Amino acid sequence: MGLIEQAIALANHNDWYVQVGPRSRLFGAPIAIRTGDAAREEEAWFLKEMYAGRQEQFIDRYPEETVEEFARRWKASLSLTRPIIDILSGLYKDAPRRIINSDFPHIEQRLARVWRTNALDATMQTVDRMTRLTGTVALRPSYDRESGRVSYWLFTADKIRVIENPDDPRHPRAVILRWTARNPEHPQRLTRIAHIWTRDEFARVVNGGEVKSERRKHGMGVIPVVFFHDRVDFDDFFTHGRGRDTALVNCVINNKLTHKLETIIYQGLGIPVIKNPTPGRELVFSPKRAITIDVPPGTEAGLEFVSPDAPIADLLADVEADIEHLLLANRIPESAIRIKAAAHSGVAIIAENIPIIEDRKERMRLFAPAERELIDVTLRVLNEFEEDFHFDPEAHRYDFRIDYPEPRFPLNVQEQIARDEFMLGKGLITPWQIWMREDPDRFATEDEAKQEWRKQAKEYVFSNDNAEISSDSMKE
Repeated sequence: MGLIEQAIALANHNDWYVQVGPRSRLFGAPIAIRTGDAAREEEAWFLKEMYAGRQEQFIDRYPEETVEEFARRWKASLSLTRPIIDILSGLYKDAPRRIINSDFPHIEQRLARVWRTNALDATMQTVDRMTRLTGTVALRPSYDRESGRVSYWLFTADKIRVIENPDDPRHPRAVILRWTARNPEHPQRLTRIAHIWTRDEFARVVNGGEVKSERRKHGMGVIPVVFFHDRVDFDDFFTHGRGRDTALVNCVINNKLTHKLETIIYQGLGIPVIKNPTPGRELVFSPKRAITIDVPPGTEAGLEFVSPDAPIADLLADVEADIEHLLLANRIPESAIRIKAAAHSGVAIIAENIPIIEDRKERMRLFAPAERELIDVTLRVLNEFEEDFHFDPEAHRYDFRIDYPEPRFPLNVQEQIARDEFMLGKGLITPWQIWMREDPDRFATEDEAKQEWRKQAKEYVFSNDNAEISSDSMKE
């Protein structure tokens, strides 16, 4: 059996979890005791649902509780997965500088066009977050013949299968990208699609059957897919992201919040108790409305409110402790997620965020080589499909580096002024760079900001000179 045939068999192995519906299985056997691609894919789907805020479906059901009863029951959730992942994934919060040096201007020009049409920084920010969440993601440069442009497709771990390469563990022998799409002829039906790539061949599978007309050779020499990993893992191609532990603890917190809500509903308020109500009379409770009870003489009667001793404070303290432990496990300072945070100086904030800064440095060492590979794959895709573009990996050499900006933490006005004056005095920053930092969407490039600053600086000097001349004339 050839490599493509092996990949087609792997693409069709096991039922597609999206067809069966993972929610029905998630409440059965725990994810932890299932193995293989299906378990990994279902776990990635679960993490994405938690990140998207669709969390109430994972609250525990009561014994013998039906789906309808579960849907009607009051539930409470607190979305912690997304803010924690977003706080940790700050590598592309500020756009990095991608610097290419080569003797071939057409390479730089074509890449600049691809980056511009794809909003690459926004794409990479999502890649960073999904990598942190699910552990492994794939980015594929795809060429659209109709529009004549390259687009980047992001695939999370629930849509990826690979045939591993024992000689090069980080680069598989074959990659299978699977997803579902609406059938254009029957919108209520889902079509299962798989794209299979090797170093020299491509195949497309639809609903389990190979599309013979779309199986073809290609000349890119590599699999046109770039993988991003949350860490270097020597045991498996796919790595576990930070989202696994975060989402599971988030589920525990949601269950406790639901229990607290039920406690408040059933035990949190005073319960009216009526002794010997008048038979046949309907009692209506409302503010400022008297209630009369007619009973025979000597019969005890009355109305009182009983307040149960509900442990609401204890439940809330338990939830707060879980949140603190979750932040501690992810090395996130409480000030980063607390709504009512105490005022801190800039130095104190930086000290609190040292673990995040260290984590960011590790992130840079993982993502910079992947970005370099993304450029190489993009150029190969352009060379494969665009007739007016030529790229030879051996002949067209280039140097690439990416400069990630240093993280910025909030400073008070005096601290920010002192820092900017120091940086300006040492020649480490320019006035137009400060302008771009304060108003990032005003200028498309640094050169544009530089020209605008120089123009305004000249106007400022000119107006000051005229003011001095006018003042001198008045004195005369």
